[in-house]
Order: sequence, then C-alpha cells, then structure tokens
Amino acid sequence: MLKEENRDILQKILETTLKVKVYEIKELNVEKRVGNLKVKGKRVDILLFTEIGYIGIELNARYQEYYM
Repeated sequence: MLKEENRDILQKILETTLKVKVYEIKELNVEKRVGNLKVKGKRVDILLFTEIGYIGIELNARYQEYYM
C-alpha cells in the first residue's frame, strides 16, 4: 500500500499536521474495537508510534460519502 520512497513524505506531513514526533509508521489491516457502544468497530490502516503514544489512522484512497 505505502511506497517506501514516499514513507518519509508521509511522516513529515503527519508530524506537521499532528504536531508530534513520529518514530515509526506501521501498516495494518485490522479491525479494532472502540469504547463507544454505538460504534461496533474501527478499521485502522496505519499505526503511528509517536512521542505521545500510539495513534491509529484510517487512510482512504477514494472519495466516499459517510452518513450519520
């Protein structure tokens, strides 16, 4: 999914956006449970190891409408 030559670009974009130091970007494709009773689960595609802990991010490659 993530091209190795683009990994450093993604890391800089994430660090600038999130304002935290990103040590490692790990690609995942797993379902995670969340603490909200109305939400059954959350798909996590990227797991970041940062100076403040772990951050899970879902990346979408195409436009998709979400309805609440």
